[in-house]
Amino acid sequence: MKSHALAILAAAAAVVSTAAVGLASTASAMTSGPASVQDTVTSLQASGYTVVMNKVGNAPLDTCTISGVRPGQTIIRMDSGVPGAGTDHTTTLVSRTVHVDVTC
Repeated sequence: MKSHALAILAAAAAVVSTAAVGLASTASAMTSGPASVQDTVTSLQASGYTVVMNKVGNAPLDTCTISGVRPGQTIIRMDSGVPGAGTDHTTTLVSRTVHVDVTC
């Protein structure tokens, strides 16, 4: 039972660290040049993220700038009994969220 729990914990850590590396590479790509807020949000969504925008100010979005990109919650599911998996557990990434801070 203890080794089973450790295997689940290790798999979950691998998924979370992979998501964090993906977010870091996306964030570093965004800082390489000025991009519109909408282009950045669209790019993150295309990469599979659910984007939560935190906007300060009431100016139109096309005049705003990104002041930060922060990782949000990553949800994974561990399954046993997946057809073809035998007694192995399968880890599935359900969703991942990123927060985009916008200043206007």
